[in-house]
Amino acid sequence: MQAKHIILYTPHPVHSLPVSMPAAISALLYIEHRSDVFGWYAQARRSRYSAAFFMIENFYADHATSLFRSIEDDVYGDWHRLMPPLGQDIRCPIPEPINHELDRLQSIFIDEWLFFPADPQHGQELARYQAQQLPLHAFNVRSRRLGQLDHTLPIWVHQSPGNNPDILDLLQKCWRFYGKEAILSAEAIPQPAFRRYDQIDISSTKKGRT
Repeated sequence: MQAKHIILYTPHPVHSLPVSMPAAISALLYIEHRSDVFGWYAQARRSRYSAAFFMIENFYADHATSLFRSIEDDVYGDWHRLMPPLGQDIRCPIPEPINHELDRLQSIFIDEWLFFPADPQHGQELARYQAQQLPLHAFNVRSRRLGQLDHTLPIWVHQSPGNNPDILDLLQKCWRFYGKEAILSAEAIPQPAFRRYDQIDISSTKKGRT
């Protein structure tokens, strides 16, 4: 299983119509196994922060898709089923040894690409961000990696080869509709942003592997 990722970083607020976006960051890491997708998704705006492991069951199959999310940022802790919703906590649905591999890959991904306040290099990273007049969030891209992001558009992007953008699209839709705010999204967020799971159109996001 080959890990893939995408990082979206908006260093400055975007006020152009029809989309308005705050300065924010999101990071997605995932692996594909048969018809399922397993991964970790995090997003932050200033001190606001959300992160969780997830499983998309039957993403690449002609069957009903289910989305599971860890309650905390812990692959081994309790989980929720977001789609279709289940009103009780469950154990981690990711089978062994995939859960161990995902936990290992997430640690490597963070070490290589991201830093948090507890990072031993946080002071040095803070100074580099301040020198470039870049905003700091609850987590950030390591300064040595900033040059690897595509700066062409207001949202700076880095994605690994073969990345499937439909996975991020599905996560953003479901996070938003189930009360997990999509802090960074290329779409205007409707108010109120809640619907029944069967009102969410995910047909356009269930596409083949890239």
